[in-house]
Amino acid sequence: MSMQYYDLDPVHFLTIADMTWHAGLKFTCQELKLFSKVEDYVLLESQMRGGMCFLAQRYARANNPYLSCYNPSEPSSYIVNLDVNNLYGFCMCEHLPVGDFRWLSSEEIAVFDVSNISRYSPTGYLLEIFTNDVYKDFKNEFSDIMDLSNYPSTSKFFNSENNNKLGYLKDETKSQPILEFIGLRCKMYSYKCENSETKKAKGVKQSCLKNITHENFKNTLFNETLLRHKQFSIQSKAHTLSTTVTNKISLSPFYDKMYLNDDGITGKCFGHYSLIK
Repeated sequence: MSMQYYDLDPVHFLTIADMTWHAGLKFTCQELKLFSKVEDYVLLESQMRGGMCFLAQRYARANNPYLSCYNPSEPSSYIVNLDVNNLYGFCMCEHLPVGDFRWLSSEEIAVFDVSNISRYSPTGYLLEIFTNDVYKDFKNEFSDIMDLSNYPSTSKFFNSENNNKLGYLKDETKSQPILEFIGLRCKMYSYKCENSETKKAKGVKQSCLKNITHENFKNTLFNETLLRHKQFSIQSKAHTLSTTVTNKISLSPFYDKMYLNDDGITGKCFGHYSLIK
């Protein structure tokens, strides 16, 4: 089939992904312009990263009118857990740069102003915003990127228009306001709503995780204590099955992805200018 449709022989490719890439280029007749300077190529190669995964703030507590413990005298704040519908599929549908690479001139850099960038610009930015009602903003201000179809049908914020649309953001707690978040390390966190808790701990079996509470996460973070659990597993070595017992460290305050400040909550990336002495 590959020879018939693309005139490409699969035996000349190491992986199916490699063959798919070449088939796509041949099918679209897209020409990729090469860099003319080795410095530009090396710069891009050195900046390639996988999925960004780090904790810049390990603890947060919300305060807003949707919570029963809301304190009107304190600033309003929200914690929201958003996920993208079919993230990988969405990324594969996005356009890729093919040429016209260039550096901005010093004059262009001098007049650059993020406030002048259109919301529909292909350039992306990370921004911290302040709002009085994040759920109202989801429906009114960000309706073009939000999938609110998983909200209760009785909710005033429910909207099924973008149901499971590729690349749209969906609220993982289904409009339940998050009260408190605790992150010990990447893929090891807990957040608490008023009527439920969600806990994640990579490497810890579900049979152990169900006995770990949100308060255990909190105690580990603030009192710097270790929590251990016995884990039973079946392993195969030399085709011989055996049952093993591991005294697993299930929760630990140790976090080495970033330089932690004295509060143990916030941190800076290694290489931050303030850490250079």
